[in-house]
Amino acid sequence: MTTQQVATREIKLLSARRTIGAELAPTIKTVLTQVDSLLTAKPSKQNRAAAISIVNGLTSRYAQLGRHDLVSAVIDSQLTGAADDAKAKQLDDWALWMKAHFVGQRANLALSEAVVRAEDVTKLPIDPLHKTELDLLNQLVTKHPSSDYAGVSVNAVLRIAATYENNRAYDAGRLVLTNFLKAQPKLNQAIDFEYRVISITLSEAAYAFSQREDATKPPENILPEHVRAIESLGAFLKSHPTGDYSPIAVNELFAIARHYGEVGAWPVTRDIIKRFAALVPDFRSPNRLKLLEAATYLGQLDQQRGLNLLVATPAPQPASKPTNNPGDPFEKNEAAQEDTPPKGGSNRPDDADPAQTQDPEAAKPALAAAPYPGTPGRVGFGGGLGYKDKEDGFYRASR
Repeated sequence: MTTQQVATREIKLLSARRTIGAELAPTIKTVLTQVDSLLTAKPSKQNRAAAISIVNGLTSRYAQLGRHDLVSAVIDSQLTGAADDAKAKQLDDWALWMKAHFVGQRANLALSEAVVRAEDVTKLPIDPLHKTELDLLNQLVTKHPSSDYAGVSVNAVLRIAATYENNRAYDAGRLVLTNFLKAQPKLNQAIDFEYRVISITLSEAAYAFSQREDATKPPENILPEHVRAIESLGAFLKSHPTGDYSPIAVNELFAIARHYGEVGAWPVTRDIIKRFAALVPDFRSPNRLKLLEAATYLGQLDQQRGLNLLVATPAPQPASKPTNNPGDPFEKNEAAQEDTPPKGGSNRPDDADPAQTQDPEAAKPALAAAPYPGTPGRVGFGGGLGYKDKEDGFYRASR
């Protein structure tokens, strides 16, 4: 009996209002065993693409039938277990990625329900299912750093953090990033993670500013959330005085000062500039700080002229450098790349799989749903991954 015949038989059972067996059909089990044996004997790209097409087809069909237990059985058949440690299974990276995908679907639903129930969303912890998903992604990057799934796994972590940020669970979002960075300290994308933590803090401060008690009166003091953001930006600039992110960090800090000036809180604006000067005493443009401090006095006399002097300097978007092997998060980089899976794929499993070639005839896997619903668009701040050679070695020499 072929896999197609098994599928036909299962459809007939469901049409007759009967249920599919609690376990995978013997034929399916045999096919899954043969997949690993074939890749062990002949580990070519073509065979790997064909094998992934087979297992993706099975997971897609069982997911559409609502049999997530059988989906898990297919995935688990390709995972390297404790008894297999001496000989890793050939699709272990695929299995970890897919397991994370399906756990992630449940995690996002659980988070949505938690947001509805929560009295204070800012105090939401990381959902246990998201913790499981993050552990699987960490395993994948650790065990298979050269896999095409490793790079997209790193970016999946960034998307999980963004999901918490969008739901105003700022502490949880920061913890997602810092925990992963602790587990992967040599990741070249570490600087992206560092700045994403600051970005979440900036989002938290912006929301607090918009929700202050009396928005009709100029604030008399810096909000605690902005104090935290300013201190984070100052610490970042001390650690990374040059590089793609340094001008962005400076502009973010002066943007905070401008926000207070826009509502007429010029003494607070002046305090922010002084705080920054104290945090970064070796700032490369001390004359600019003096000019901005003078602008705060001018703003008290003529608000628009004061604001005109608090305009941010245009800063380029950070451009990370990709790896020679697009999936390896620890390989030295060479040139810029987009935050997408390599070889024509995308972050959705229903597009071309990262492990497949660009051959238009290659079979495409088809899954029931996208893996990481949440914030659309780029969150990765560049997709470059690799070791840092030295302090600020991540940055382009022109910086």
